[in-house]
Amino acid sequence: MGPGVILGIGQLAASVFGIGAGMAGASASNKAAEKAAEAQYDQAKDLYEYDWESTLRKYEYAKAAIQLQRDQAQDVRDYKTQLAVQAWQHQNQIREYEYVNAVEAFNRSEEQFEDQRAINTVSSIIAQEEATRSFNEAKLSNSFQQESVNRELQQALNVSAFVKADIKRERNNAIETSSISRRKNELDFQMKSVDSAFKSQELTVQSLLSEGKARASGQAGRSSGKAIQSILAASGRQQAQIVQNMSNAEQQFALQARSIDHTMINAINHSDLQAAKEDNDIDFKRQEHNQSLRELQASIQSAKAAFSGNLMKIDRDKQVADMQAHYNRMVEPSLGPEIPKPLDLPQPLFLDPLPPVQGPEPIKYAPQTQSAWTTFANAARGVSDVLGTVGSVGHQLDWFG
Repeated sequence: MGPGVILGIGQLAASVFGIGAGMAGASASNKAAEKAAEAQYDQAKDLYEYDWESTLRKYEYAKAAIQLQRDQAQDVRDYKTQLAVQAWQHQNQIREYEYVNAVEAFNRSEEQFEDQRAINTVSSIIAQEEATRSFNEAKLSNSFQQESVNRELQQALNVSAFVKADIKRERNNAIETSSISRRKNELDFQMKSVDSAFKSQELTVQSLLSEGKARASGQAGRSSGKAIQSILAASGRQQAQIVQNMSNAEQQFALQARSIDHTMINAINHSDLQAAKEDNDIDFKRQEHNQSLRELQASIQSAKAAFSGNLMKIDRDKQVADMQAHYNRMVEPSLGPEIPKPLDLPQPLFLDPLPPVQGPEPIKYAPQTQSAWTTFANAARGVSDVLGTVGSVGHQLDWFG
């Protein structure tokens, strides 16, 4: 607080105390009352002038304060309005920027979607071509295997035909050989029979010649008879030997004939067994051939089913890949609602202070009127407020001990 303020407060305090002293002295004497009236009048004039000047100062100060507040409020309003417009413009820029980026991202997503679909189509075509090529290779391999199976059967039939022809040849050869052996055996037996007949006839002739010689030798009687008996005995032995030889030859002929027949029958049976075995082998080969054909047919049917399944799987995989690419597409962006412009801030309203009205001047020796006393009371209230403030500050600063 400045010295002038303190001095004014002291003067006011002195005036108040002086008024109180004058009022007290008025009851003591008229002189004191007159002096008090003079002092009161002077004090009233001083207070009147001081109050008016103070009121004018307060009025000017209040007008300046109101104008300052009005200017500050207008500045704040203009600043907030600019901030709101700037924020609105910035939000619009962000809105357009985000929309442009969203459109670019959407376009890239659409390009990726079309590229992915194209790749899926190419992959599906390649997979179908690979499956078709694999199926064609399976059909070609199956066809070659069928040709191989048929060729093996035909080869087995040809070999069997040759084997059966050779078996038939051996069988005929055995029969022919037996026939030749049989004719040879018969020829040998016939030759032995003829030879034995010739020998028997020759012995008979020789016996007759020897007997004739013995009879012609002129030996008599007994000696001639012995010679003839000796010749006949020798001829009989020789004849018996020839008969025995023929009997042996006949038995040998019969044995050889049975042996030839037995060998021929064995050869025929062996040939028949070999032919039956060959027929059985051919039947088994035919069964194997039919089984191989059925297996090849089942294999090609399985290959067809696998080929059809592969095509379905390829198509399904393409659909799944296209669906996944579709689900990965971004939603087409749309520009959001416009950001509303900032509202105009209300204009700040301030009431101008009422202009002061100068009250009536104090009249010397005039009784105090309500208006004068009101002015005085206002001044006194102001003084009292100042004193109260000073007292409060004094108590806070411990001015009064």
